[in-house]
Amino acid sequence: DKAVAHVNSSSSAAAGGKLAAAAAAAASIDVEDLSKRFTADVIGHMLFAEDLKSMDMGKSQYLEIFAALLEEVHTHFSNPLRPLMLKLLRWRPDVQRGRSALAVHDQLMSAKLATQMAHPPPDYTITGHLFKVRDPATGKPLSFAQAKAEMGIMMGAGFETTSHALSWTLAALATHPEVQDTLVAELAAARLAAKQQQGAPPRALEWADLGLPYLNAVIRESLRLFSPAALGTSRHCHKDISLLGHTLPKGMHVMIPPYAVGVSIANFGPSADRFIPERWLEQQQLQHLDALRQA
Repeated sequence: DKAVAHVNSSSSAAAGGKLAAAAAAAASIDVEDLSKRFTADVIGHMLFAEDLKSMDMGKSQYLEIFAALLEEVHTHFSNPLRPLMLKLLRWRPDVQRGRSALAVHDQLMSAKLATQMAHPPPDYTITGHLFKVRDPATGKPLSFAQAKAEMGIMMGAGFETTSHALSWTLAALATHPEVQDTLVAELAAARLAAKQQQGAPPRALEWADLGLPYLNAVIRESLRLFSPAALGTSRHCHKDISLLGHTLPKGMHVMIPPYAVGVSIANFGPSADRFIPERWLEQQQLQHLDALRQA
């Protein structure tokens, strides 16, 4: 409920206002930057119960260093010698950029955590839950370093992946006007979007609205084609595992790539590379959509 309340907050109004103004003036707008600012404010509320004011469109030190930080994290994943390079090859521009991003991020997260410890956030926040975590063996809470690491991961993963999902979904809707029109019809029927011929303003989003069938289908189809974490995650086999007739030996790292799964013809047929939200709906839901389109 807190997340939905923030979506209905001033940050949401600011984002919608900037998009509407750009549309009215036939001007271009950096949707990716806008999405990052909006999701940063949302995750700031859920993580710290704090409005980071990214939607004020001022400079954000965190957003400015995040691209370099993410690049450095990915480099660590792919190059096991990277930590050594950061120590020995300080003259290289990429090393200097990575070291700077890591240092600034550490300073920002340390300062934020110190503030949160001095003034504990509400229980519903992620940080509030982190402060309650106890080691089952010792009963001790997370150390400062452990809490800072968790907070940094939640902040980065929470806003950046969501902003990419939002940006790609908007791009898919812009290039598929028939999908956009159908989605607007569903939202208008739920009084979440205003019809052009009606002057009544849309109502605020509620938790139950997140179950709208076509809205969910659009989001699922966007995530299928444009996964924000395309390479997915990996798991380490601690023992031999039999999976679908294959033996995964102990010690193997197994990748789970959402992008490869999502665009597989074996999973989604010949239209696997096309944006078709209807593929996620049942026949009764499709009939309801036809009625909405005709209304």
